[in-house]
Amino acid sequence: MIFVYVKHYLNEAGRAYFDDTWYPYVKERISKQKGFINIENSKGLSCDNCINITVTFENHDTLMAWVEHVDHKKIVHDLDAYRTKGQRWHVSVDGSVPDLELWEEAFLS
Repeated sequence: MIFVYVKHYLNEAGRAYFDDTWYPYVKERISKQKGFINIENSKGLSCDNCINITVTFENHDTLMAWVEHVDHKKIVHDLDAYRTKGQRWHVSVDGSVPDLELWEEAFLS
């Protein structure tokens, strides 16, 4: 399996859009992808304006098929108007989660 951890930083309107519109749409679309296993989200514990998503696929090839899918680019850009800073992502083949402080520092430097 391959795991993708994504952190979105959104303003208040973006968090409402995420809950009411964006996430249900993404969940419906991604669940139809070959090799898709799971998607879940949680509000960031380390900050008020972030949402964490974990996506699991069977393998790298099925993940890449989703990344290259026409819907993927549109879905990612649908949150642009609500971002307070750029999204962060981390891919793991063993399920390990990135150290959030180091993850933040890597994107700030």
